[in-house]
Amino acid sequence: MNIAIIVAAGKGERMNHGFNKVFLKLGKSNIISSTVSRFESCKLVDLIIVVTAENDIQKMRETLADFKKIAAVVPGGRERQDSVFSGITKALELGSETDIVLIHNGCNPFVSLDEVEQSIKEAVKYDAAVCAFPLKDTIKRVKNGFVFETIPRNNVWQMQTPQAMKLGVAKVAFDKAYADGHYATDDVALVERIGKKVKIVECSYKNFKITTPDDYEIAQGFTGTVGIGKDSHLFCANKQLVLGGAEIDYSKGLEAVSDGDVVLHSLFNAISGALGQRSIGHYFPTKDPKNKDRSSKEFFEVIEKLLNERNYSVNNVSISIEAKEPRLEGYVDEMKKEIAELLNINKEQIGITLTTGEGLTAFGRGEGIEAISYVSLRKND
Repeated sequence: MNIAIIVAAGKGERMNHGFNKVFLKLGKSNIISSTVSRFESCKLVDLIIVVTAENDIQKMRETLADFKKIAAVVPGGRERQDSVFSGITKALELGSETDIVLIHNGCNPFVSLDEVEQSIKEAVKYDAAVCAFPLKDTIKRVKNGFVFETIPRNNVWQMQTPQAMKLGVAKVAFDKAYADGHYATDDVALVERIGKKVKIVECSYKNFKITTPDDYEIAQGFTGTVGIGKDSHLFCANKQLVLGGAEIDYSKGLEAVSDGDVVLHSLFNAISGALGQRSIGHYFPTKDPKNKDRSSKEFFEVIEKLLNERNYSVNNVSISIEAKEPRLEGYVDEMKKEIAELLNINKEQIGITLTTGEGLTAFGRGEGIEAISYVSLRKND
């Protein structure tokens, strides 16, 4: 039998919310439900034990009432190690020492099904395993505000969860730690103390612990969706050139039924696509006389409606424009201003890059303009 212990007994002091951070909204649900769902959906996990603060037990039971594998919600202790041991004690009541126990942070909601399964398989084979990823950044020791040592990052890994081990191994490791008055910052460190080797299971960098407000903001980004849109038109005479809602001082416009704003058209398609909807031509057919010379900014009434219906907001926008001519550097700020007003976001959330195309395409030869837009959307609270 494989038993998951979800540790969610922290106070979340660094989040400054005044309550257990696992109850914070995350996408359509909350952090703790998102985390538990990963183990609920894993066929190799038989039971789930949730460890939480004494005064959160009832709220936790209500929050997780729909999960079938929850075997118990138990109170935590003063330190994280104490909370984990509370879960292990309950696991020993429910299972046997040959079972695998997976200790996982309640605030690591992005662990993958494969990472959970691999942790179990490696713990069966090696007695203990831990999810981790290799360190990317340089680490330095600091004393009194000054660097005094640079730590080589070769073979340095950052531990995450789940941390899996045979239940009997966990019992010996924790009993030994308490007998010695020893506390560790992670669970497999106690396994190391009794002479056992711990197998690394490489995990995604998305499998991180939500600890600070910055972490929470990043996590919210993961719960959203992204989209890509593209549009292009050839130049034509006797028409105003409009890009990103801004009028461009140039002798030619773009061939189109509407004003031909390829930037806004690509952005429309990116947002609509991210929401699982249709392209701009579906909503505003070229054969409809009402769309003749129409401002593309008017089309975004549909985007506003789609976003509101699905309770999404625009997080970031990145737009790439390919055109040999005209020179557009002087219009970037105006385009960002117009787009920010259309989407009700800040200019800082919009990036616009320009390329001449080097003559490799029709747009690089000065025959027209192409725009590609990328967007990320987030679920509203």
